[in-house]
Amino acid sequence: QHNASKQQQQPPLIGNTAPAQQVVDFAVARSQEHVMQLYETRIASLQRFVAMTVLFHQMGHRVESFFDFISMGFWSYRMDR
Repeated sequence: QHNASKQQQQPPLIGNTAPAQQVVDFAVARSQEHVMQLYETRIASLQRFVAMTVLFHQMGHRVESFFDFISMGFWSYRMDR
């Protein structure tokens, strides 16, 4: 009976963490919000821009090679002009 009363006094666990730990985790997440916004607006957007630029350059190079091949040089062009 003494053991059963100890189990009732313990705070319930949610997701394998105690409520006090959840408050600390939330505070850490709130403190990093500004840094995450700076990362998204500066670094992540630049990474997406570079990826799209590389993607479109590769697509343009494939089209350039395709027209040169399919028309036996008649419709060929230089992409860098």
